[in-house]
Amino acid sequence: MIYKRIPGGIEIVRLFVAIDLSPPIKEDMREAQAAVKATRAKVTLVDPSLIHITLKFLGEINESQIENVKSAINSSIKGITPFNVSISEFGAFPDFRRPKVLWLGVKEGREESTQLMINLENEFSELGFAKENRKPTPHITIGRVKVTKSLVGAQCAVPEKTFLVKSIYLIKSSLTSEGPIYSDLVEFNLITT
Repeated sequence: MIYKRIPGGIEIVRLFVAIDLSPPIKEDMREAQAAVKATRAKVTLVDPSLIHITLKFLGEINESQIENVKSAINSSIKGITPFNVSISEFGAFPDFRRPKVLWLGVKEGREESTQLMINLENEFSELGFAKENRKPTPHITIGRVKVTKSLVGAQCAVPEKTFLVKSIYLIKSSLTSEGPIYSDLVEFNLITT
């Protein structure tokens, strides 16, 4: 289901803005996740086909706001040209002693990804969206810890491939009993100057 109807006839959609990963990087995520499984921690792993770098989570919004959302994204990418991304360290939020989210960080392309996150925060705050309280940290979520257990010293295979980011996406997230389904709504091309 793309939209859900709420009382009063308003259509609602759940959206986020993200960088999609190249297929070879997504495939490498299986190896990274196998190392996480080996820790025997109770972790829900993200389906590698759904893995991405979230730049801004918008949540559930009124369908009538989509044009404003698209304008905000277009403003956010001005001056950002295509850039390379490579993956760096294995990390956890809030930390490895009390992990809730397991992630891989962005190495090359960190500055550009961070700038996109800042630009999006600023544009969307003008539309009335709440600003994030935490520092922007470009990352790829690979799993969520179900039962908190220290993972200090845990290792994870980090993909060594680099890929070119030529566009970002407005993505629709449909929640189902079998997990989320993501669909690209709009592709925003980064322009080479």
